[in-house]
Amino acid sequence: MSSNKPPRDGLGHQKVKTKGTAGSFRPWSLSRMKSGLGFQKPTRKNARETGIGAAPSMGQVHRMVKNADDRLPIRYVTAAAIFFFGCTCMFVGATSAAAILWWFGGVGGSKEPKTIQFGSPTGASSLPAPEPAEMEKTVTAFLAARSPRDLDPLIRGSSLRPDQIVAQLASLEAEDGKIRSVRYLRPIDSRSARLESVLVTFANGGNRIAFLSPDANKQWRVDFDGFARYVHPSWKKILEGTAGEATVRVQVIPDNYYNGTYQDERSWACFAMPSPDHQTLIFGYAARGTPQHAALVSTMNRAERSAQGGLQRMTLMIRHSGSGDRRQFEITRVLSDDWALGDLPLDDLVAGPGPK
Repeated sequence: MSSNKPPRDGLGHQKVKTKGTAGSFRPWSLSRMKSGLGFQKPTRKNARETGIGAAPSMGQVHRMVKNADDRLPIRYVTAAAIFFFGCTCMFVGATSAAAILWWFGGVGGSKEPKTIQFGSPTGASSLPAPEPAEMEKTVTAFLAARSPRDLDPLIRGSSLRPDQIVAQLASLEAEDGKIRSVRYLRPIDSRSARLESVLVTFANGGNRIAFLSPDANKQWRVDFDGFARYVHPSWKKILEGTAGEATVRVQVIPDNYYNGTYQDERSWACFAMPSPDHQTLIFGYAARGTPQHAALVSTMNRAERSAQGGLQRMTLMIRHSGSGDRRQFEITRVLSDDWALGDLPLDDLVAGPGPK
């Protein structure tokens, strides 16, 4: 009784008949290495394997090669060399891949993106932020300050003198209403400075954001200019078109209002710039290919913009051409990707040193 299963050799591997002409070689494989460096050992077939009456097997018949020299030795070492060369290549490739993963944070590297921190002292990136309750306490004390002495340990540097800041804080209730709550928000994903945010809400429904950042002494303080949404000169002069160059704190979103001086969208990129401090929608234009354009586009692509509802807080320098639509301004500098400034303008940070 014959079996339909393919016979097995001494290592337990099934013998598979291959199609082809006499003298053809089967592909080399690691399993065949076990029977002699990739060369198959001849085996004798018994009657059960061949069947009664089958033609006698002559084994593997090699093709005769003209002028062949039967004195040449058989190079058994060739297959071994190929095998060990392949193993070496696999080892080098695996080692290189492991090194790359290690360097970029897989095993031994940092799993956090390596970003340069500006606007904070050396080591501020590793400086732990205060507890939310402590930050709320700092902002509450800042809002209650009524003298430069009270204010001094609570704020970072400002464009205004301490006495001017105290005067504005004293008039805050008359302008925005009574303070309803002081509540911690979240850390801000900014490339300009290390920032934490506290929301101050007022009885009339309005709100302001108090930005806290470490100073040179690694003390977390309030950025007054960001809290006040400070602009220079006043919005009245800016909207009249008589301000020349101005520093503004606005919200920014891409737009497509191409008109007048800025009608060529191949040369200019348009951005709408609303502000909570007036009702006029103004537009800013950055020349394509400039550091300002690069800073704006990269900021629009960051996750922080989504966290702010699509409108990205930014601090810019803008200039009116002196003619045309009063709502249209050229963006001459990109100072920050939020309303608090760092030590370097953002367009310098993004583009590196060079003419602006």
